[in-house]
Amino acid sequence: MRVLLLLTLLALSWSCCNAQNFNFNSFACQFFGNCDESDDPVVIEPVVPVRPRPRPCCLALKSSCLACAEGVTEAEYCRRNPETVGCKPPAPICRCIGDSLECKACTNGVTEEQYCADYPDTDGCPQKPPPRPCCRAFSPKCLACAEGISEEEYCEKNPGYGGCPEKPRPCCKALTAQCLSCVEGVSEEEFCKEKPDTVGCPEEEPVCCLAITASCLACSAGVSVDEYCEDNPETEGCPEEEPVCCEALTAECMACSEGVSEEEYCEENPKTAGCPKEECPEGTEPLGDGCVVIESECFAGCPRGRVCENDKCVRGFSRPDRDFDFDFPGFDFGGFNRG
Repeated sequence: MRVLLLLTLLALSWSCCNAQNFNFNSFACQFFGNCDESDDPVVIEPVVPVRPRPRPCCLALKSSCLACAEGVTEAEYCRRNPETVGCKPPAPICRCIGDSLECKACTNGVTEEQYCADYPDTDGCPQKPPPRPCCRAFSPKCLACAEGISEEEYCEKNPGYGGCPEKPRPCCKALTAQCLSCVEGVSEEEFCKEKPDTVGCPEEEPVCCLAITASCLACSAGVSVDEYCEDNPETEGCPEEEPVCCEALTAECMACSEGVSEEEYCEENPKTAGCPKEECPEGTEPLGDGCVVIESECFAGCPRGRVCENDKCVRGFSRPDRDFDFDFPGFDFGGFNRG
């Protein structure tokens, strides 16, 4: 009680004197209101209420935004504007009495189907048929039955399990073994086995022959025939190099140009320079392209005014032998012309 009284006196003295100049020696003076005039009076400033800063409100035309804009609660706004978007519809007025399915659903604010889904054992809810016995195999049919769903629904949830078809995976569109095997739904190895020439399939090692020829040896070396022959031109089967032929009009040069032997060329062209000439029979000598008898007076040529007749030089008016061969180039037949 004394403490309470003391606190009261202190409060009264504080109201008339400056608290900084207060001391217990002048307590009596302060108690009777005799404050020293030199003391500064205590200025009590009025408390100005601070208004809360307005919070930003959303601009959508729904109950929460509109209630914020009006500075009221959403429940109060919806009570005044129940049709606003976002306001919960008012609870329906149930016009039924009892524990029927209709009343229970209406009281909970749901439909009868929703109420039965949550409370299937309620009177009036359609009863589910008793579960049928399911097989015990790990097949889509048995497992779907155990889960109470159709086989299609089970396979959709578990593709590729127990015989369920797998979902098609996206395949690339390039013309490679990887993309084409994906499109056909087979492995890349199976695809390459059927179509080994496809890009991306591993190249098969060739089976090479064992002969010592350009093609066999090039296959064993893993190079082309042209590359092998370029390094080994003398190998059998390599194309022979074209010889460099002379340009003279002789049997040797002409035969080389035509790619035949000199004998073959001379057989077809015996008069070519360089081809062996035919041997003249005994008792004759070659002359021009033919042969003449050595004993003939005509061999050395008949003098002017004489002609050769029966291997003898006779006067020019004599009639020459018609069976005599006059084919002696450069000979003067004494004014007679052949034919």
